[in-house]
Amino acid sequence: MTEEKKYTLEELQDDLNEQQKIFCHNYICKFNATQSYKDSYGIVEDNTAGAAGNRLLRNVKIIEYIDFIKKDYEKEAGLTKLSQLKAIIKIIEHKDSSSRDIISAIAEANKMMGYLEPEKHSLQFEGKKIKLNFGGST
Repeated sequence: MTEEKKYTLEELQDDLNEQQKIFCHNYICKFNATQSYKDSYGIVEDNTAGAAGNRLLRNVKIIEYIDFIKKDYEKEAGLTKLSQLKAIIKIIEHKDSSSRDIISAIAEANKMMGYLEPEKHSLQFEGKKIKLNFGGST
């Protein structure tokens, strides 16, 4: 069994053409070879784009390039913690946000930033009675 060559990111960036790189970035966000090929190459026909997209996904260089950019998935998808917090701030500061939206946004921001400890609940059995404790102390 032969070992396939591992390429560096620089080699892959030099070897792949722009449309192939665009295909890879689209594929990371969509996980759909047909749609990624259509968007990258301007092909309209589903059968053509599907066959060509699947062919690209069998290309070792394409696979390795996708693996490289998957490592930086948050950046590729545009879903970083910072971008999510900015979106939450927009909700909080928007003049048309309801009180309920603002409270929910603040609660989500607090969870994301680790400001709230998880709620602790406990059950104690005392004879035939069950004692529920909400709020931390047991």
